[in-house]
Amino acid sequence: MTTSRPNNPWLIGGPGRSGKTYLVETLWEHGGAVAGFPLEGLFTVYNSRWLFLTRQAQEDFLEEYLTRPRYTDAGRDTTQTPTEFFKSSPAKLRSELPADKRHPLAIIDWVLERFAKENGHDTWAAFDLHPEFRYASFHRHIPGVKLAILVRDAREAISAALYWRGDPGNGKSRDARFKHSLILYCLSMQTGRALALRWPQDVHIFNFNALVEGDETERARISRTFGISLAAVRKGYAFRPHFSHEKSNQICMPDGSSAALLSEIELAEIALLTG
Repeated sequence: MTTSRPNNPWLIGGPGRSGKTYLVETLWEHGGAVAGFPLEGLFTVYNSRWLFLTRQAQEDFLEEYLTRPRYTDAGRDTTQTPTEFFKSSPAKLRSELPADKRHPLAIIDWVLERFAKENGHDTWAAFDLHPEFRYASFHRHIPGVKLAILVRDAREAISAALYWRGDPGNGKSRDARFKHSLILYCLSMQTGRALALRWPQDVHIFNFNALVEGDETERARISRTFGISLAAVRKGYAFRPHFSHEKSNQICMPDGSSAALLSEIELAEIALLTG
């Protein structure tokens, strides 16, 4: 699937709560060739939205994309907009938008390329909600785009999803949230592996647990793939993430305490479906 392009951009995907944000933040703070875009890319949101073939529609979409707030914390308490990360004003970007960028994803690609160049990088990397599910479609509108998939221990990823989606206690809604998180985790993992087998040069899978646990081989892969120094990777992943799995099926909570967020039955279901 590789398309000729001087500097290939990157989509960052994988199961929810598996470290996508940590990767783009590391690239934003310490990156070399690739600039990590600190906000959600919204490729999935805009993929099916077509524009009227008018200049006004193109500019209006660019304005909407640049000014749409995104949450910047897991608890969804704070937001930022893309305009905060550009040196150019929205008006200037509107005036310079090429006329041939007619699909929303093509416009997003163009503006993120500007983001990268304005901040001294060659290309961009942005995380999104399960871009692996629509990677082939995205590639048609973003030539040369590659895909990095972050995976994490299923117990940790699902515990984090339950916690941040509301009260992780018992009840009917809790059971539905657990099943939803588990199914999405499994679908994401299966899709990612299939894509990596089909397009090994374009799709790369990284293990979040290995990165934070000091696996030098995995850290070196991140360094080579994204053109970032190994020292920066070590610094970026030198922390103990929330929801790390501990002994006796305890999870490290955001306040520093430990709790068992998953029941024995749920742990058995995770083990059965994830292998």
